[in-house]
Amino acid sequence: MQRSAYSVAVIGATGLVGQEIVTMLEQRLFPLSELRLYASLRSAGDEVRCGELTARVEPLDDRARLESTDIVFLAAGEKVTAEWLARSTAGGAVAIDTSQLFAGDPDVPVVVPEVNAADIAEYVTRHLIVSPDVPATALAVALKSLHEAARVM
Repeated sequence: MQRSAYSVAVIGATGLVGQEIVTMLEQRLFPLSELRLYASLRSAGDEVRCGELTARVEPLDDRARLESTDIVFLAAGEKVTAEWLARSTAGGAVAIDTSQLFAGDPDVPVVVPEVNAADIAEYVTRHLIVSPDVPATALAVALKSLHEAARVM
Protein backbone atom coordinates (compact mmCIF):
# COMPACT_ATOMS: atom_id res chain seq x y z
CA MET A 1 0.00 0.00 0.00
CA GLN A 2 2.21 2.83 -1.28
CA ARG A 3 0.33 6.11 -1.84
CA SER A 4 1.07 9.79 -1.58
CA ALA A 5 -1.59 10.26 1.12
CA TYR A 6 -3.83 7.98 3.18
CA SER A 7 -7.32 8.06 4.62
CA VAL A 8 -6.94 7.18 8.31
CA ALA A 9 -9.54 6.46 10.98
CA VAL A 10 -8.86 6.29 14.71
CA ILE A 11 -11.39 4.42 16.82
CA GLY A 12 -10.99 5.50 20.42
CA ALA A 13 -9.56 8.83 19.27
CA THR A 14 -10.12 10.73 22.53
CA GLY A 15 -8.64 8.12 24.85
CA LEU A 16 -5.01 8.28 25.92
CA VAL A 17 -3.81 5.87 23.22
CA GLY A 18 -5.97 7.40 20.50
CA GLN A 19 -4.73 10.90 21.32
CA GLU A 20 -1.15 9.66 21.16
CA ILE A 21 -1.79 8.08 17.75
CA VAL A 22 -3.09 11.39 16.40
CA THR A 23 -0.11 13.21 17.94
CA MET A 24 2.34 10.79 16.32
CA LEU A 25 0.64 11.12 12.93
CA GLU A 26 1.14 14.86 13.20
CA GLN A 27 4.70 14.80 14.58
CA ARG A 28 5.89 12.33 11.97
CA LEU A 29 4.19 14.29 9.17
CA PHE A 30 2.22 11.22 8.12
CA PRO A 31 0.68 11.93 4.70
CA LEU A 32 -3.04 12.23 5.44
CA SER A 33 -5.69 12.77 2.79
CA GLU A 34 -8.46 12.36 5.37
CA LEU A 35 -8.69 11.81 9.11
CA ARG A 36 -11.79 10.27 10.67
CA LEU A 37 -12.03 10.19 14.44
CA TYR A 38 -14.46 8.03 16.42
CA ALA A 39 -15.14 7.82 20.13
CA SER A 40 -17.96 7.52 22.66
CA LEU A 41 -20.97 9.84 22.62
CA ARG A 42 -19.39 11.75 25.49
CA SER A 43 -16.53 12.93 23.24
CA ALA A 44 -18.47 13.34 20.01
CA GLY A 45 -18.37 16.82 18.55
CA ASP A 46 -14.87 17.70 19.73
CA GLU A 47 -12.56 19.03 17.02
CA VAL A 48 -9.01 17.73 16.74
CA ARG A 49 -6.25 19.24 14.64
CA CYS A 50 -3.63 17.01 13.02
CA GLY A 51 -1.20 18.80 10.75
CA GLU A 52 -3.22 20.75 8.21
CA LEU A 53 -6.39 18.73 8.83
CA THR A 54 -9.08 19.37 11.40
CA ALA A 55 -11.43 16.50 12.17
CA ARG A 56 -14.58 16.37 14.24
CA VAL A 57 -14.90 13.41 16.60
CA GLU A 58 -17.89 11.33 15.53
CA PRO A 59 -19.75 8.83 17.69
CA LEU A 60 -18.76 5.22 17.08
CA ASP A 61 -22.05 3.85 15.85
CA ASP A 62 -23.60 2.33 12.72
CA ARG A 63 -23.06 5.60 10.82
CA ALA A 64 -19.25 5.32 11.14
CA ARG A 65 -17.75 5.55 7.64
CA LEU A 66 -14.92 3.04 7.34
CA GLU A 67 -15.52 1.66 3.85
CA SER A 68 -13.07 3.91 1.98
CA THR A 69 -10.43 4.11 4.69
CA ASP A 70 -6.86 2.92 4.09
CA ILE A 71 -5.76 2.48 7.72
CA VAL A 72 -7.89 2.04 10.85
CA PHE A 73 -6.31 2.32 14.29
CA LEU A 74 -8.30 0.41 16.91
CA ALA A 75 -7.44 2.06 20.23
CA ALA A 76 -10.47 1.33 22.38
CA GLY A 77 -9.89 -2.10 23.94
CA GLU A 78 -10.71 -5.70 23.15
CA LYS A 79 -14.50 -5.39 23.24
CA VAL A 80 -14.51 -2.59 20.66
CA THR A 81 -11.92 -4.39 18.51
CA ALA A 82 -14.05 -7.55 18.53
CA GLU A 83 -17.09 -5.57 17.43
CA TRP A 84 -15.45 -3.27 14.86
CA LEU A 85 -12.57 -5.23 13.29
CA ALA A 86 -14.63 -6.82 10.50
CA ARG A 87 -16.21 -3.48 9.61
CA SER A 88 -12.79 -1.83 9.68
CA THR A 89 -11.24 -4.23 7.18
CA ALA A 90 -14.30 -4.96 5.01
CA GLY A 91 -13.37 -2.26 2.50
CA GLY A 92 -9.73 -3.33 2.31
CA ALA A 93 -8.29 -1.17 5.09
CA VAL A 94 -5.39 -2.35 7.19
CA ALA A 95 -6.31 -2.36 10.89
CA ILE A 96 -3.74 -1.68 13.58
CA ASP A 97 -5.00 -2.92 16.93
CA THR A 98 -3.63 -1.76 20.26
CA SER A 99 -5.57 -4.32 22.31
CA GLN A 100 -4.27 -7.81 22.88
CA LEU A 101 -7.29 -9.60 21.41
CA PHE A 102 -5.37 -11.09 18.47
CA ALA A 103 -1.85 -11.11 19.91
CA GLY A 104 -1.73 -14.93 19.91
CA ASP A 105 -3.15 -15.40 16.40
CA PRO A 106 -0.46 -16.88 14.12
CA ASP A 107 -1.97 -15.04 11.10
CA VAL A 108 -1.55 -11.63 12.76
CA PRO A 109 1.88 -10.02 13.04
CA VAL A 110 2.77 -8.41 16.36
CA VAL A 111 4.94 -5.47 15.34
CA VAL A 112 7.24 -3.10 17.18
CA PRO A 113 8.59 -0.95 14.32
CA GLU A 114 11.97 -0.40 15.98
CA VAL A 115 12.39 -4.18 16.29
CA ASN A 116 10.59 -6.05 13.50
CA ALA A 117 9.17 -3.53 11.02
CA ALA A 118 9.57 -6.01 8.14
CA ASP A 119 6.88 -8.21 9.75
CA ILE A 120 4.28 -5.60 8.78
CA ALA A 121 4.18 -7.30 5.36
CA GLU A 122 2.52 -10.31 7.01
CA TYR A 123 -0.73 -8.36 7.53
CA VAL A 124 -2.23 -9.66 4.27
CA THR A 125 -3.96 -12.74 5.71
CA ARG A 126 -6.19 -10.83 8.13
CA HIS A 127 -5.53 -7.18 7.14
CA LEU A 128 -4.54 -6.75 10.76
CA ILE A 129 -1.41 -5.76 12.66
CA VAL A 130 -1.19 -5.90 16.45
CA SER A 131 0.83 -3.49 18.53
CA PRO A 132 1.96 -5.08 21.80
CA ASP A 133 1.19 -3.48 25.13
CA VAL A 134 3.45 -0.71 26.43
CA PRO A 135 5.68 -2.83 28.74
CA ALA A 136 6.27 -5.40 25.98
CA THR A 137 7.12 -2.67 23.49
CA ALA A 138 9.60 -1.00 25.84
CA LEU A 139 11.19 -4.36 26.68
CA ALA A 140 11.46 -5.37 23.01
CA VAL A 141 13.20 -2.11 22.08
CA ALA A 142 15.64 -2.43 24.99
CA LEU A 143 16.36 -6.10 24.29
CA LYS A 144 16.94 -5.47 20.60
CA SER A 145 19.60 -2.89 21.44
CA LEU A 146 21.23 -5.30 23.87
CA HIS A 147 21.08 -8.12 21.33
CA GLU A 148 22.72 -5.97 18.66
CA ALA A 149 25.47 -4.91 21.09
CA ALA A 150 26.18 -8.35 22.57
CA ARG A 151 24.65 -10.76 20.03
CA VAL A 152 22.79 -12.76 22.66
CA MET A 153 21.76 -16.12 21.22
